[in-house]
Amino acid sequence: MTINRGSCHDGKLPGMTSENVLENLAGMIPDLSPQQAKAAAYMLENPGVIGVRSLREIAGSAGVKPNTLVRLARSLGFGGFDDLRAPFKDEIIDGPDKFPDRARRLQSLSRLEAGETCPDCR
Repeated sequence: MTINRGSCHDGKLPGMTSENVLENLAGMIPDLSPQQAKAAAYMLENPGVIGVRSLREIAGSAGVKPNTLVRLARSLGFGGFDDLRAPFKDEIIDGPDKFPDRARRLQSLSRLEAGETCPDCR
């Protein structure tokens, strides 16, 4: 999977949606440190909390240190965790997840957990 590491403006990646963040995160898990993988798994399983809980709350729930989330965000190309959270916050403001998008994401995650490779990774 290719991660968008284009030039950032103020640490944000233009056009990045929460769906893009989650897809990139899922594709990175095999390459992450154990603590970052633990944080990524928590975020993939609980995307609804990313835009509403604090860095410390998410880290505590994930069982990692807050700095792990900052490093994880930077490994995705963001300037920091707040920049990673921005698309999730924007979507809360703009409205709830659309069912088809959520269903596709959950199906994709299920296939990854089953050991299938994503079509974009081949």
